[in-house]
Amino acid sequence: MYEVLLPQADRDVDLLRRFVAGERSAFDSLVDLYHLRIYRFLWRMVGDRARAEELTQDTFVRAFRAAQSFKARFRFSTWLYAIARNCARSELKRRRSRWSAGEREPVEGLPDGGRAAARPGPDRQAEMREVTGVVRRAVDALPDDHRTALVLTFYEGLSYEEVAEVLGRPRGTIKSWVFRAKRQLARMLRNAGIQD
Repeated sequence: MYEVLLPQADRDVDLLRRFVAGERSAFDSLVDLYHLRIYRFLWRMVGDRARAEELTQDTFVRAFRAAQSFKARFRFSTWLYAIARNCARSELKRRRSRWSAGEREPVEGLPDGGRAAARPGPDRQAEMREVTGVVRRAVDALPDDHRTALVLTFYEGLSYEEVAEVLGRPRGTIKSWVFRAKRQLARMLRNAGIQD
């Protein structure tokens, strides 16, 4: 793990510079720092755990190859999320073309965040799976940019400014996309009979 106490952005840029200068372990430290966040983001974008893990690896491979082109005026984290977003978009585009050919993939449930202490009964589990499927399909139905903005702000905790950096859009556009995504989700969930 990276021991020196630097602000996150400075630490990340320092690690990347050290990697570019030939210190391979510096990139390993960046992977350790960001692997789980990138995986969670990709899992929420594509809804498939195994595919999200593969896309996480692809993200870090692309970052590894493009490290020399990183511009220090950006945060490493937003640069990495932008790479991950591009991986997710490619995956979703590939799926859409397969779906148009008649293939379908199963919808996975949402993660419990490791809080599965008390298991509900079978009826409640079935109900929860149904609701989870409805929510997953509703999120999947959002336009790509709206879904990405929503996932980055709501699930990943990025600020509007950070999301604007990832997506290359003004902050106001990001706020508008998140607002529209929430409104569209609420409408779809109401139509599916799910209240608050």
